[in-house]
Amino acid sequence: MPDNEYALDGARFKAAAEALVAAFDGVDLGEAEKILDSPRWEESTLCPRCEVIREPQFAALSRVTPPEYICNHCGDHEAMLDILGDHLPTPDEWPVEVPE
Repeated sequence: MPDNEYALDGARFKAAAEALVAAFDGVDLGEAEKILDSPRWEESTLCPRCEVIREPQFAALSRVTPPEYICNHCGDHEAMLDILGDHLPTPDEWPVEVPE
């Protein structure tokens, strides 16, 4: 197994996959479409979560405050924390330091 804190063995991968499926249980697809169709950043801007200037094409929806967009690094970080069952920092804990 790779020497990497994000590497998943078979059991952890299965648990993460089951958590992901459960996260979509009961999702209103009409509401999801509205969120996905909402305007994204139109130009380089400051990410509200990490306060770093990011490019608009890499915007991601926050798991904590949808439909707010955050940068792709923060989106990846939230996803990993969520899959591992760790605490997701709320906006009152922002800005956060995001590993690159």
